Amino acid sequence: MVRYFEKSTDEVVKSYEIGLYGNTVAVTEGTPAAEGESTTQAFENEAEALKAFEQKCAKKTNEGFVEKTYPFPFFGAGSAAYFEWAEVAVMFVQKPDDEQIRRIANAAPAPIKPGKKDFAGQMLLAGSEQFVNMHIQWAYGDDPDSDEYLDTDEDPCFYVTSEALNAFNKHIEDWLLEIHAFCPIVFAYRGEDGEAGGTQLSAWHRMSLDAVTGLLQNWAGDPSVYKQAKKAKELFEYCLKGVFYYGQVGLDAVPASFADAFFPDAKLRRLTDVADFTKRLDIAGIIHKAVKANEESLLAKIVETLSGQPNSCEHVYEIGSFANELGYRKKEFKHSRRMFDIALQIETPAPCSGANTTLTVYNNALWVLQHDNTGLPVDAALNERFLAKCLPYAPKNPAIFYNAACLYVEMEQFDKAVDCIRQAVAHKLNEMEEIKRQLNTEKMFADFRQYPPLAEVMKNL
Repeated sequence: MVRYFEKSTDEVVKSYEIGLYGNTVAVTEGTPAAEGESTTQAFENEAEALKAFEQKCAKKTNEGFVEKTYPFPFFGAGSAAYFEWAEVAVMFVQKPDDEQIRRIANAAPAPIKPGKKDFAGQMLLAGSEQFVNMHIQWAYGDDPDSDEYLDTDEDPCFYVTSEALNAFNKHIEDWLLEIHAFCPIVFAYRGEDGEAGGTQLSAWHRMSLDAVTGLLQNWAGDPSVYKQAKKAKELFEYCLKGVFYYGQVGLDAVPASFADAFFPDAKLRRLTDVADFTKRLDIAGIIHKAVKANEESLLAKIVETLSGQPNSCEHVYEIGSFANELGYRKKEFKHSRRMFDIALQIETPAPCSGANTTLTVYNNALWVLQHDNTGLPVDAALNERFLAKCLPYAPKNPAIFYNAACLYVEMEQFDKAVDCIRQAVAHKLNEMEEIKRQLNTEKMFADFRQYPPLAEVMKNL
């Protein structure tokens, strides 16, 4: 718990910050611009500490000091330093309308002036261009057109006067308070830039920490927080991790459903509550549920976890087999494609090997991409990504060459389709009679049959 007091005397503003931390009371004397000396006093128990804390606060009030409060939390408030970039994130009570967006942007400090694209639902990320210190100097320093600021042998990202930097940090706080008056703010967040030396965190920041528990409780019980659009949710997650860091809060402070929604690492640990996740037998089922729920952060973490393992190829096969069942048997083609995509993203320590039955994953992955099989639109980018992963296995499972040829036909890359058919012949694909029949009769090959190089290949089938 932190309370902050100020008093003006003879044009000098004195400040006192009084903090209660368990059974310890800390008092810091200084000015709003600079902290002074701190004294701490420990007590036998928290009750005695609370009594002393209240007495010290009452004393400052009696001495004519005015308690200063802030209308919303600003995590990371204080004297910040910046290396290459500066950014401040804001969550509003309501999604700003177009007029509010215009006013917010117009009032913003020039180095982090946001555009409309920087707003997402209730969230805003106001960020700078690279080498922000140059922009801060130009906006708040003297003689911004001087070559002194441009032609320096030092890295320009470090070059900013303390006066300009202080003016920029103050402008950020003034701006947040100004826009809160017409578009109320839930919280603001600015991470510390360790490369630049971090932030001298202020009383506003420390007072904000008292709000963490209440904010987390509100968010955990608010359905709209879980239903944010992708961009807004990603920005909220980014801020949330910073709030947990600043507040030194553990995930046990929130319900599992909230942790699952915004901390994919935690959900992965909970879903795989065994010593070695990579030995589980139901990984494919976990991935299927994540695919259906569009939990992209969790899927990315699973791919990262399964990659580079001695049994990575086994997981590729397991997930691919599940995906094939979804597509070929159950006709859930979109989910099947996404699961094959996950399987192929897993990095294996070495190329997978084994019987053709193991390598059918790479053949089936190409089958489910074909418009002729699924009715889904041709996705050239996805096709090329799958082909790059699957074709290296085709010499050991020549059926891959034929499915690759089908994809190339649908993308109207007939030269590559012909080459794949030649490769299938050269690698002695057993089903060449059936392939010849399909090439001569199937509707999807109608234009391909008119491609002269195909006729030469057909003579050898």
